Amino acid sequence: MLDDGSVSVGLLDKTFQVPALGSQVEIGGVVYRQAIDLKAAHGNVAISNPHFTFHPAAYYHLRANGEAELFSGLLMVDLVVQSEGVLPWIRVVSNPVTNLKRFQGAPEGRAIEVIRLQVPSEEHSVSLEVDFVNAETKDAASPKDLFMDWHGRTIRVRAFHVEAQGATLWWNHSS
Repeated sequence: MLDDGSVSVGLLDKTFQVPALGSQVEIGGVVYRQAIDLKAAHGNVAISNPHFTFHPAAYYHLRANGEAELFSGLLMVDLVVQSEGVLPWIRVVSNPVTNLKRFQGAPEGRAIEVIRLQVPSEEHSVSLEVDFVNAETKDAASPKDLFMDWHGRTIRVRAFHVEAQGATLWWNHSS
């Protein structure tokens, strides 16, 4: 969460690598999926430590390692949340827990929220969902949902375990 109302989603693990990025959009009840080969399009720098940032009122971009934008676009968060109640946004899945570096704490001067998650075994991966939602969504929420109100928007974060898989990053958008 940035002071200007922006929301950035990524991982503190600088070794997080995602060779491809998936996206999904629903138009008129039909779901369209697309994958972008980040490594082929941008080289190795693009796959290390990628993160999405939403900048109010409707601009977002994907960057990695402080490099130039890999891509950007418009995301009509307020309009979609007002009409649909929720805008599913970012999905991140980790490598299996056994392959992750141990958490060393937040960088100096950075406030963090820790979500503790029990996994059945270290062979499982962790999935993280970040969505923009309307405030009423809190009333029907799971006790495990984490909500943050930020500059007039409500963000819902969910974490849960999934079967072991490779690291993935994908985003959902509405049109």
